[in-house]
Amino acid sequence: MFDEATILARLQNGEDAQKIADEMAAALNKVNKIYSDQKAKEEADRAAAKRAESQKKEDLQEIIDLFMEWLSTYYGVDTQTEVTADQVLELIDSIFEYVEAMKGLEHMLVRKTPVKKIVKPAANADETINSFLKQMGW
Repeated sequence: MFDEATILARLQNGEDAQKIADEMAAALNKVNKIYSDQKAKEEADRAAAKRAESQKKEDLQEIIDLFMEWLSTYYGVDTQTEVTADQVLELIDSIFEYVEAMKGLEHMLVRKTPVKKIVKPAANADETINSFLKQMGW
């Protein structure tokens, strides 16, 4: 590394200051190139993601427009209200959030043990009382 102690030690050992400076400049240039390449890649990735999102919205809007036309043609639905891709995407996202929330509640709604079925005997009141008295030992 290029800290003061290392540079001083190298100068005391007879190395040329210009040689040390050239090494520092070369290392700095190399790191700066790597850094600028990373920044350029990140910017390109962001631009590609933005283009993909834009294309997704355009494609969805075409589908929505065709669907609204279909509704109007075959069902006579008044399609004067504009439906946008952003509205549909918001709805889709909220549906996915709702489904995920329901998955979290699934363990509360699903029974793990079977329900025991109680069958009432088809008996009259006298038989029921006699059965009870026998069970009690009376």
